[in-house]
Amino acid sequence: MADRQDEPANGWQVTVVQLTARRLRLLALSAGFLAGACGTMIGLACLVSPAVAAVGRVTIVSAGTPRTAILIEHRRLKKGRRPAIIVLRAARKQGVRLRRSLSLEEMARTSGAVLVYPDPLSGHWGNASGPEANRDIHFVRELIAKLVGHGIANPNKLFLAGIGSGGTLALRLACEGKPRFAGVAVLASSLPSGLAASCLPPSPVPLLMISGAPDSTVAHQDGPETLPQETGGLLPVDKTLGLFGKAAGCGGGMTRTVYPGKEIHSGARAYLDKLNNCTVPVEAIQIEGGGHAAGVPSEAGAEVGLTNGDVNTAKLVWEFFRPLAS
Repeated sequence: MADRQDEPANGWQVTVVQLTARRLRLLALSAGFLAGACGTMIGLACLVSPAVAAVGRVTIVSAGTPRTAILIEHRRLKKGRRPAIIVLRAARKQGVRLRRSLSLEEMARTSGAVLVYPDPLSGHWGNASGPEANRDIHFVRELIAKLVGHGIANPNKLFLAGIGSGGTLALRLACEGKPRFAGVAVLASSLPSGLAASCLPPSPVPLLMISGAPDSTVAHQDGPETLPQETGGLLPVDKTLGLFGKAAGCGGGMTRTVYPGKEIHSGARAYLDKLNNCTVPVEAIQIEGGGHAAGVPSEAGAEVGLTNGDVNTAKLVWEFFRPLAS
C-alpha cells in the first residue's frame, strides 16, 4: 500500500505510512502496540484503524535545509498534548533499525507518549562544538517547537534520550535548558570536557546516564579513556553527573547500590550511583561485565541495539522516565 504525503504547510510536512501486515511485523515489537491515529493536527484523514498508530516522517526546514524525523503517535484519537520522547540515535545507526531494536514504543504505549526519532545529516551529529553542532541543536529545538505548536507534545513533558554522539547532543541541549526537559537519559556517552565550564543548566534537570564497564567510549570515573575522534575527550560520567547535580541542589555525596536484578541477566551486574539530597533525580547505572555488548549500543551501529539477553537498557530508561511523565 502506498504512503501518503501532505503538502508542506508552514515548514511542516508529514508522510504517513500505511503499514502492511509485513511491515507491521517488522516495525512493531508486540502485537497491538500501536494505537489509532487521525490527522487532526495536520488535516489528515484517519488512515488506519484504532488498533494501529500513525507512523510518519516529519520534514521541516531548519537553517535553510530540509530535516526529517520519524514520528510515532499513540492514542491519536485522544486529543490533547501528550508526553514526547525524542531519541537522538548514535552515528550510522539507521532510524528504522534503531526502532526495531528499541522497545521504548511498547513501553510508552500505555502512557500515550509520542516517540520522535530525528535524523542526523549525513548519518552523524555535529561535533561537540562548532557550526554543525549548533545547526543540530537548532534543528532539534525547532522540531520540538513544531510538535508543541501543532498540539502534539506537552511542553511540560518533553523527554530526551541520546545514544553515543546523540547523547553528547542531548547533554548540550540539557546544559542550555532550552527547551526545558522533564527528563534526560544518555547511553554510552558523556559531556565533552571542553564544554564543562559552560554547562550551567538554568534549572534542575532529571538525568540518567548508562554506561558499560569496560567501555572504551566513556569512563565511569576519573581515569584514562579512549574516545571517538568525532567528539574529542569526554568527561567521566561522575563529573557530568556533578555538573547536573549542582543545578539540582544535590549535597552529601553519592550513594551506590546494586541495581535490582530483574533487568540484568546472564551474569552481568549493574550498580546504581545516585547523588544525594537532589531536588530531581540525578543518577547513573554502570553495567559491569558487558561494555557495549551488554545492551549499550556502539557508535558502529552494532546489532545489539538497546536490548539483548543481558541488559534491557530501554526498560531502564523508561523506568526512569515513567514517574516523571505522570
